[in-house]
Amino acid sequence: MHELSKKLAQLIGVQPPPGHTWENKEDPETMTDWAVKWANEGLYIFPCARYLGEPMLNDWFKKATCDEDQICEWWGRWPEADIGAVPSKSGHFVVAAFRDEGGIVSLDELEEQHGKLPTEYRYHNNIGDEFLWLSGRAYTSHHRLGRGIHVLGKGHMVFLPASWAPHINYRS
Repeated sequence: MHELSKKLAQLIGVQPPPGHTWENKEDPETMTDWAVKWANEGLYIFPCARYLGEPMLNDWFKKATCDEDQICEWWGRWPEADIGAVPSKSGHFVVAAFRDEGGIVSLDELEEQHGKLPTEYRYHNNIGDEFLWLSGRAYTSHHRLGRGIHVLGKGHMVFLPASWAPHINYRS
């Protein structure tokens, strides 16, 4: 049996086996594909209302999963749902820098002073906020590391790409 060429496999949409990556792989196209991508990374996710960020499940914290069958069922029901994630369930915490609160500038200053944070995932949302996923546990705090920087520990949710929901507003 012959292996597919990288180009043909990508055109078909073949998922590489765990630990194998193809250079220049493209981002998923549908929200279902994005949800499966994040679940395959071991992140616990659940569907949220598009643009609004409201969880579409009661007990979202308990129901968040990385089980592909469950995720396909949810996104089959709600194909345009945004992707909520529970970082603590996969052994992470998130440092969130909110642009509208000055967090991007504060994060730049923090990393200039202490070096780049050792992130596992790092991305911007559609409004310019930055999310840094780090392995381990941390206590939740707001503005402790700098204006507009929130450390999100156990019990918090964040949105993953390609979600359209804005960031969650926290009280100082």
